[in-house]
Amino acid sequence: MISMTLDMSTAYEHMNAVEKYEFPTALSMAMTRCMFLISNKYLRDEIDKHVAGGATKWSKSGILYQKASRENLYAAVYYKEDRFYLGTITFGGTTVPHEGNKVLIEPVNQRVNKFGNIPRNTLAKKAAKKHLYFVGKPGNRPYGLYRRYKKKAPDLVMMLQNQSREQQSIFPAPAKSKKIFNRIFNDVFYNSMVKRLAKTRYRNPTGF
Repeated sequence: MISMTLDMSTAYEHMNAVEKYEFPTALSMAMTRCMFLISNKYLRDEIDKHVAGGATKWSKSGILYQKASRENLYAAVYYKEDRFYLGTITFGGTTVPHEGNKVLIEPVNQRVNKFGNIPRNTLAKKAAKKHLYFVGKPGNRPYGLYRRYKKKAPDLVMMLQNQSREQQSIFPAPAKSKKIFNRIFNDVFYNSMVKRLAKTRYRNPTGF
């Protein structure tokens, strides 16, 4: 995890009254825009370089951002909770069966849906067809679900791991995000301030 704090005090001191009035809103807009670009444009493209075969649409849709507001100048890029594996490939750690599954399932010669997932109950349905499939570890081959054939060796359909495994960090999302933010923030903030000044409701105070 990378946390960044913006110090805009020097820039703020050189602003005129109108700019200071619009500053919180312009800053919240800029922070939100940066998080949007990082999550929806840069990281969703960048992950393809680090995942074999590219990430699925389902995985990419789990890279989200939190908006900032004038009252809460905080914004973030984060992973949706049910895409738990994104955190593991980013930070490393132990991968374990999820949501009550007894094994880790990895498709090999198994078709997946448009989200990159194995359709629900596929393993159980195929394993029940004993004349076509079996679950085991033939010879030195991996433990998994195999398709039987009469005249050739069985094909591995799904690899099954009944123990946790360690996952190396392969997706440097935090460092990449920081680099992108530093590169784009000044331009994004400038454009946000221009938009706010064009629509400002600030009125010079008058008195007697």
